[in-house]
Amino acid sequence: MLWLLGGVYALSELRLMVLMAVGLSSIVGAVLVNQTGDVEISGILTAVGGVSGISYFSLRGLSRGIPKFLSARVPLLASVAFMAAGGAVFSIGAIQNLLGNPASGLPLKIGGTVMLVAASLGFVLSLVTARTGNA
Repeated sequence: MLWLLGGVYALSELRLMVLMAVGLSSIVGAVLVNQTGDVEISGILTAVGGVSGISYFSLRGLSRGIPKFLSARVPLLASVAFMAAGGAVFSIGAIQNLLGNPASGLPLKIGGTVMLVAASLGFVLSLVTARTGNA
């Protein structure tokens, strides 16, 4: 049974490493693509990289059992889910702009950006206001 727990732990570590790799490669890709002047693809890659980075950060804190992360688990995961939804809405708007329909793409990009910023604020506030039980 112990080997099974070790395998599950290794699998969760592998998932975390994949999240980190996706996040970093998306951010690097966004910077490189932005040099060519394609803002829409750069925006999509930035949204994917940002959501992956925050997901990695929060899941890493939860898997290591950091008390501040454990006490704020529900708001953290809710803000990560809201951030993923905002990234998806932003990406759909950027794809609409790429397809040549900026009239419907711009409101989606604005809405996705608002969702991303609100979720980031919720993420930070949930960590700041979390009680660890030590104080």
